[in-house]
Amino acid sequence: MKMNCKEYICRVCGYVYDEPVWVNGHGTFDMCLCCGVTFGYQDCLLKAIVKYRAEWIQNNCSWSFPKLRPEDWSFAEQYKNVPEKFKLNNEKISD
Repeated sequence: MKMNCKEYICRVCGYVYDEPVWVNGHGTFDMCLCCGVTFGYQDCLLKAIVKYRAEWIQNNCSWSFPKLRPEDWSFAEQYKNVPEKFKLNNEKISD
């Protein structure tokens, strides 16, 4: 199932894709529709992931493609999709 497959999930925001954004350990260099991270560039290291996420949150979690944002979207809910290895224990995530 894709929800459990980290290759289909944005490491920064937890957005789940129909196609893998990471293949054989390499990012596709596509941009996340939600947070705008470039897969394989800005999300290779935990430090970079956490920094990008913090900056994105500071900018009110603005969607890269706002027309795709569901009306009832919740970052806190979507963040639950992010694999644990791409999170820091002290991160504060809320809507």
